[in-house]
Amino acid sequence: MIGRRAGAALVLALAVLTLGGQAGDAARQKLLPLPTPDEGNATVVRVAFDVLPRKGKTLSRKTAAHVFLSHPEQLRGPLLLTGAAAQTRKPRRYHFDAFVVLLRRSGAPLGDASGLALEARVTGVAATAFMLAGFTAQTLPNAIGAAAPSSLCTALKAATKKPSAVAFDDGTKTDKAPTAAQKVALARAAAGLCNGGAASVAAVDKLLAPLGGGTLVPAGFTPGLAAGTWKGTWTNQTFGTTGSLTFAIDASGGVLTFAVAPTGNVFGCATPAPETYTVTQGAGANHWNADGFDVQAASAAFGQLEVSLAYPSGKLTGHGANPSCFSGLSWTLDGAATPNAIDGTVTISLPGGLSATTKIALTRS
Repeated sequence: MIGRRAGAALVLALAVLTLGGQAGDAARQKLLPLPTPDEGNATVVRVAFDVLPRKGKTLSRKTAAHVFLSHPEQLRGPLLLTGAAAQTRKPRRYHFDAFVVLLRRSGAPLGDASGLALEARVTGVAATAFMLAGFTAQTLPNAIGAAAPSSLCTALKAATKKPSAVAFDDGTKTDKAPTAAQKVALARAAAGLCNGGAASVAAVDKLLAPLGGGTLVPAGFTPGLAAGTWKGTWTNQTFGTTGSLTFAIDASGGVLTFAVAPTGNVFGCATPAPETYTVTQGAGANHWNADGFDVQAASAAFGQLEVSLAYPSGKLTGHGANPSCFSGLSWTLDGAATPNAIDGTVTISLPGGLSATTKIALTRS
């Protein structure tokens, strides 16, 4: 079961996660805050554990686990909570697996929501009759655009197949109340945000829009969607050469900084030195906005270049000419970017009418 409880469980802005017994039983307490996501993003929290009988004890058929949202105030306007729980009941093992997704819709002020936290509790069995095993807690702040463990995404989707309970709590109290079917649909769509792309966000927004409290993504592209370290390889399929390629992308202060480090005989030349490009918010060359970003630079490694990302399609295009080691060479890029991978084809035109094809494959780490 998933619901909301009053804020009495808050201790220094964190909830005490009490699994059986009294709140003062330190052996059964765990801290599980619920971080507030950035505007237009979401925080995912998963909790899973087994309830086992102690020696000589049995589990009542009424044994159940619950997850509560603890906060001294109600959810604030742009915040909306969804989620689901699944349970498996056997004579000597009760398994509970639940998740919540805290959605922060765009376009409305939030204020202080730092005290949000989760509390889980086991009921229906005496504290002295059971023990916990396999406790798992996973938190993914700003899940849209983040690289999540595949095990987390699999668990979220599994919990929504036949949920024993579905969570819904809306910070905008004037919103239209969803039906039971809509709550289940929203939980399933929110689970899809884990390693999902633009289509997953659109699926959530389609369900949020009729409620009236706003959607996730009128804001479009933000630097955080690209931030991270992308590593992989380039392979020239024409000449059989290969090397590594790393993009370290920083998004501090709303500025995108690309540190590019290739190895190997790029364009048939010696390994080039790493290069850095900077993109700020705005329109045109070397700026990012809701529609993506555009990088233009005079590069020793790649020549006079331009690389652009279109959002939300993820379409990646580029071109360049005359790297310092090979006058007369030009290239074009046709690729695609998802939250966790970049794949592309570089078509190289050489003097004299010759051409070559290089494949790029990067993953986010």
